[in-house]
Order: sequence, then structure tokens, then C-alpha cells
Amino acid sequence: MSKLDPNLIATVTTVDTGHATVVSIAGEVDMTTELLVWTEIQAQLATPRRLLILDLTGVAFMASAGLRMLLQSQNAAARLGTRLAIVPSAPVRRPLAVAGIDRVLDLYPDVPSVPRTA
Repeated sequence: MSKLDPNLIATVTTVDTGHATVVSIAGEVDMTTELLVWTEIQAQLATPRRLLILDLTGVAFMASAGLRMLLQSQNAAARLGTRLAIVPSAPVRRPLAVAGIDRVLDLYPDVPSVPRTA
């Protein structure tokens, strides 16, 4: 599934790989696009699953609204018993580190590096 709003500068694509669901986000995640991304993450968490991967390698910019959304996603996944793995781009990794959020999220360098089991 792919969602593109021509008024926004972000896209969200979801693929089920068999062992995980991968939500790929591209563009910019800020207060104008955060709802688009958060809505898809919530939709994926509504279905029980063991592993949800947020592939942020296509994200060129992430504002504080996006950082908050990642923390909300982590908390929601934990409540539901879903493992959330995040694959940040370099422009996302920096604000995660500056805010100290990189220490509380399950981060990986790329999607193939995410273990299939906990």
C-alpha cells in the first residue's frame, strides 16, 4: 500500500515480507506530514504482528514532531507486544542522537540487518 498526498512532501509505503511488515517512509517528517505517517503506523499496529520495521532510509529531514512520533510508536508497539525496529537515514540519526532517543529505540543500519526474532 502506498499513500501520497500531493500537498505533502512525504510518502508512506507498506510491504509485508512474511516475517515482518515494513513501513517505508520517504521525504520529510514534520508537523505537516507526521499525521500521514502516524496514521499508517497505527493502522499496522492494529493488526497483531511480531515485528514492525520502520524504514526511514528515504527520510531527508525529521523535525521534533517526527521524533515524538517515533517514541509514541515505540510505546504503542510495546503495549501491543509488537517488536518495533527502526532503520534511520543519516539525517534522522543525527537528531535521534542529539535528543538521546537513539538509546531507547531499536535501531539498525538497514532492513536486512533486523533480526527476524527478538
